[in-house]
Amino acid sequence: MIDQLKYDIAINRSEKAFRTLFMKFHGSLLRFCSIYINDKSLSEEIISDVMLNLWLKNEQLMEVIDLKVYLFKSVKNRALNYLTKVRKYTHWDIDNIPISHNVDNYSPEFISIEKEFHKKIISHIESLPPQCQLVFKLIREYGLPYKQVADILGLSEKTVDRHLQIAMQKLSEVLKNKIQK
Repeated sequence: MIDQLKYDIAINRSEKAFRTLFMKFHGSLLRFCSIYINDKSLSEEIISDVMLNLWLKNEQLMEVIDLKVYLFKSVKNRALNYLTKVRKYTHWDIDNIPISHNVDNYSPEFISIEKEFHKKIISHIESLPPQCQLVFKLIREYGLPYKQVADILGLSEKTVDRHLQIAMQKLSEVLKNKIQK
């Protein structure tokens, strides 16, 4: 499907295919960009710039082997370029990370404990080296395969695997501590 969209955009200049592609990737690119940029409107602008550049590429677009990797790399590069210009570093907004279950059925005390535990997990993820954080989010949150993560970040698949192992090891320590309490 993605290859067909790429063809329709590059060769047929189909606006419908472009809109479909934009809608397909917009949400995941926005979440990915927020790893670097803690500003939704700026992230939206970066994604729009990347998509506009994609539209302007015409036949060059057919040379892109993996469009998904291309889009994620482009967003990453634009975000890093922005950060380099303003020398601004971001952090994760803990309050906007959803709790994975329906909290309406639990007591206020339980909800408080779960939120605290959730903050502890995020804190441990934030304490990871930056590459390790990115690998963890790309694989666990966005569901990207190792190969695509390696392509996006310019790493070997073995290095991606090692970063994920480090992240999982840290998080398993947090879980063990919670279970033992």
